[in-house]
Parts: sequence; C-alpha cells; structure tokens
Amino acid sequence: MRGSVPLAVRRLRYEVYCLERQFVDAALFKRSDRESDEYDPHAVHFAATTPSGGVVATLRLVLDSPRASRWKGTRTGCSISGRK
Repeated sequence: MRGSVPLAVRRLRYEVYCLERQFVDAALFKRSDRESDEYDPHAVHFAATTPSGGVVATLRLVLDSPRASRWKGTRTGCSISGRK
C-alpha cells in the first residue's frame, strides 16, 4: 500500500514508537493515538495481520525521496514496528 496509511498501522506505530519504546513523544499524537510523519507519503507500507485481521507488525520502506535522506546518507530507508 502506498500513499495512505491504514488506521490500524498508524495505531500500532503509536503504541510501539510512542508508548512502549518512547522513541517519539506521545503528546504529539495524543488527540489521535495514531503515529504518522512526513515520510509516510514517500513510502510503501506493509502489515502482518492475524487471521482475524488484527495488525501485529508493520514495515515501512521509504522510497527515493529528498525527505528520506536522514537514513545514513541514503535516499531510501526502512522502519519496522511490532508487538512483543
């Protein structure tokens, strides 16, 4: 899926990055409980789901974009989130 990020993916990212790992300030997303950033429109998003459709892990591959240059001098990057 490219462009729009499904709600369940953004919620899991919030739970993992903001609440569990505290990589991102949860207060930035407190009203929505959904994490997103400026790299999302430049990425392909993947989700691992349970048989009932619950999202348990996500992967984001940031494609060639000037916004992606923060990853070690490259123009692509990858971030992964998931439940323990």
